This record gives sequence, C-alpha cells and structure tokens, in this order.
Amino acid sequence: MREAIRRFPGPVVAECGGYMYLAQGLWVGEGFFPMVGLVPGEARMAERSVLGYREVEALRDSPVAQRGQVFKGHEFHYARLPSSPSPAWRRVGGEEVEGFTDGRVLASFVHLYLPARPEGAERLLEKALGS
Repeated sequence: MREAIRRFPGPVVAECGGYMYLAQGLWVGEGFFPMVGLVPGEARMAERSVLGYREVEALRDSPVAQRGQVFKGHEFHYARLPSSPSPAWRRVGGEEVEGFTDGRVLASFVHLYLPARPEGAERLLEKALGS
C-alpha cells in the first residue's frame, strides 16, 4: 500500500494520522516504523496532546487551498513532526507554521472544516478530476 501511495499521480490530502502515515517514519517509544515517505521528517509520539481550534493561512498552493486563503479547523493529536521545509499553513495571528505541501500533497495535523470554505472541497475535486 505504501508503494501504491508513493506512485499515485493525483492529489493527496492527509490529516492527522494520515499526515503521520505520509511521513518518513513513526517513533513510538524506542520502536521505529517506516511509513510512506512523501512527507519529510519522522513523527514521534509524545505524552502531552495538542488540542484546539485553528485558523490557518495557506503558505503555498495545495490541492485544497490557494496561497493566502484562510481556513478554519481543529487539532487533536499526541504526535509531533518537525517543521517541514515546505510548510502548508501559518497560524493566523502568529508565526507558527505547520504541515507540508508540494502542490500535489497536502498533509497536516489540522482537520479542516470545509463547510466554512467549500471552495477548498471544490478545488480538490477539480484537481482529482484533472480539470
């Protein structure tokens, strides 16, 4: 399955556990598990959760967002991933960056609330259909 995802030519959107799955690997304690490898970095489980509502601005074009668009969502996770060289989002009102995008792949801990920005879902469908 990992190889099939790596070879898939269409848009890929992954949130939370999907973000971790697309990373290079996952550390749980001292155990390392290889993952898909589409996202740079290795996820590591932590003791404390990250929890909260988010408003994020797209730093680059992705399958869901155009650079500069603002989306709402939430985070709830125990994993950490180091900052990406190609972050997807900047938290509105702050400097924190998060996630990864290369234009085809969008991966992030933020669960987007697309009913507040339906053009994000429309953009993904257009990309998936090759429009």
